[in-house]
Amino acid sequence: MTLSTAGTPMPASVSPQMAWEAFGTVFSKTNFRLQIATRDPIGLTVEHDAAFGSCLSGSDAWEPGEKAKNWVANRVLELAAQVDKTSVRRLCLQIPRPGDEPAIDAFLIGLQRRLKDDLRIEISRHFDTSLSQWEEDAMTFVYGDEKPHDRLRLFNYSGLDQLVSVDAGRKALKWIFGRTHFHLTGTGAGLVLHADYKFDVVRSQRGSISESTRARSLVARAVQVVVDEGVRRAKADKVFAPVTRASIKADLERVFEKDGPWGMIHLTLETDRRSYHIAPPPWTNARATALLERQAPYLFEPAVG
Repeated sequence: MTLSTAGTPMPASVSPQMAWEAFGTVFSKTNFRLQIATRDPIGLTVEHDAAFGSCLSGSDAWEPGEKAKNWVANRVLELAAQVDKTSVRRLCLQIPRPGDEPAIDAFLIGLQRRLKDDLRIEISRHFDTSLSQWEEDAMTFVYGDEKPHDRLRLFNYSGLDQLVSVDAGRKALKWIFGRTHFHLTGTGAGLVLHADYKFDVVRSQRGSISESTRARSLVARAVQVVVDEGVRRAKADKVFAPVTRASIKADLERVFEKDGPWGMIHLTLETDRRSYHIAPPPWTNARATALLERQAPYLFEPAVG
C-alpha cells in the first residue's frame, strides 16, 4: 500500500501466534467501519461495536493475548487517523463527492481493505527476522575463529559465495530481461528455453569475481530453474499456469521482493549443488550443521529426473 510505517510498537510479550490470533479476532469477530469526518483536509474516524471497544480497553491487561488485541485495534485507529490526501492519491483512489453514497461506501471499503493489508504486512515483517538472523549467524561463522576449511566449506555450500548486494541483484534482473533476448518455444512438457549469446555466457559465470556479473549469472540460472520446474510439473500432469517470459519475470520479482538476493540463491542452490558438484561437507562441526539445518526450509528443491 502503504498507509503508514510507524506507530505504537508491538509489546515484546506478544508471540507470533498471539499476534495473528488477535488480527483474526479484530477483523472477523468485531465490527468497525471507517467514516469520513472531514473532507478538506480529508480525515477519517472509526465507528465500532462493543467487541472492538473491548479490544481497545486491554491496554492495561497483563495477558499477552489481550495486549495483542489491544495493539491490533489501536493500530487500526492509528492507520485510519493517518490517511490524508497524499496517501489517498498514492492508493489511486478518489475522494467521492458529498451525497454520492455508493461512491462513498466503495471508497471507505477500499480504504479498509488496504488498511487490513497494511497491518498484515506490518505483523509479518515484525516477526519475519529469521532469514536475516540466519545470514548474520552464518557470516559470524565464516569470518570467525572456526577452522579455516570449515569456514570455507560453509561459505560455498550455503551459497554465501553467491551473495550480492540488493542493488546489484535489482540491476541484474533488469539487465537479464532488458538486455538479453532469451525466448521460449513449446508449452507444457515441451517447453524449451533458448538462450542468446549474452544470456548463455553470463549463465555460466557463477564464480565471477565481478559482483554485477555474478548477480546476472544468478538471475539467469534462476530463469532456467523456473523453466525446468514448469516442464517437470507438466510431465507430472499437475495443474500449472503457462510459463512465459513475462510470468518468469513476475515470479522472480516476487522472490526478490520477498527475500532479496537470498530469494534467488535459495531458488537455485540445490540445482547449483548438483550442476557444479558442490558436495555436502563431511561435517564434524555441530555449529555448521545447525546453520545448514536452519537454512534448509528456505531452499527450493527441484525434482530429480
